[in-house]
Amino acid sequence: MLDTLISSTAILGLAEIAMNIVGNQVPVWIGWVLLAIAGVLGAFKLIRYRGKSLIPAIGIIMSTVALIGFTVWYIRDTQSAKTAEKAPSPAATSIRPEVSQAQFTKLTELSRFIGKDENELRQEFDFMTILQKNIAVNSIRIRLRSEGKLKDFKWNNYTEGDGSWIFAAMPGKYRVTPSGVQVDDGPQDVCYLVTTAKYQSAQRNIGNFINSPLIPESIKTVAKDYKQTVDKNFEQMAYTLDKFMKQGDDFFLKSQDYGGQYYGVIQSDYFSHFVQLKLKADAVVQEIAKYLRTN
Repeated sequence: MLDTLISSTAILGLAEIAMNIVGNQVPVWIGWVLLAIAGVLGAFKLIRYRGKSLIPAIGIIMSTVALIGFTVWYIRDTQSAKTAEKAPSPAATSIRPEVSQAQFTKLTELSRFIGKDENELRQEFDFMTILQKNIAVNSIRIRLRSEGKLKDFKWNNYTEGDGSWIFAAMPGKYRVTPSGVQVDDGPQDVCYLVTTAKYQSAQRNIGNFINSPLIPESIKTVAKDYKQTVDKNFEQMAYTLDKFMKQGDDFFLKSQDYGGQYYGVIQSDYFSHFVQLKLKADAVVQEIAKYLRTN
């Protein structure tokens, strides 16, 4: 009789657990409790009657399984509940209904373009390459100047891509005339920076985002602030090169002499004045997220 009770209880417990696994709404803890009861009854008979039947031993095994299974289920269920508590509500993460698919795509592209770490943002606009390139180009200017051939130097012979360069408005080095801006730069002035195709592409991208009718004005404002920071860093590059051009030719001609007193001096000075890009970039990403939220 007791063997039958033990067997029945164990079978019911297993059945309850199986029903829960396949999706039935029966509480799973009922199955674990039934297995535990089977184990207790099995242990009781084994101790009290010392019978030779295997049923009590099976009951004890079921009880052990129930203890382990219930522990695992409890931990998993508790963790799931905590995860659910931490997850934002659908309302908090839903997209504003008036945002079109085209606008959402454009905002996502901007977020990906600008949502990078500091080093990646600098690489996007090719800062280090342009600095090295302009040190090399100004070294050519210096050599031509020393040979009396400076008139043969042309900035557009050293730029890439669309042939554009950066003009830095040095105080006292330019004037506005009816025909446009007149630059009065001397042989030891650096008012221009030659650029790279990578820089030109990045500038086109940020310009397209700022001019896009799909980008809200609130996001354009912070995007313009980011672009202004990029531009100011390039302006600072020209100021740095101009400063060292006036301090001596060797800062350029010997800038790559490893271990020498001029090695890396221009680079170190420039990046000591560099304005971090990530803070401005993060402001754009945050403004995008703010705009897309419904509340």
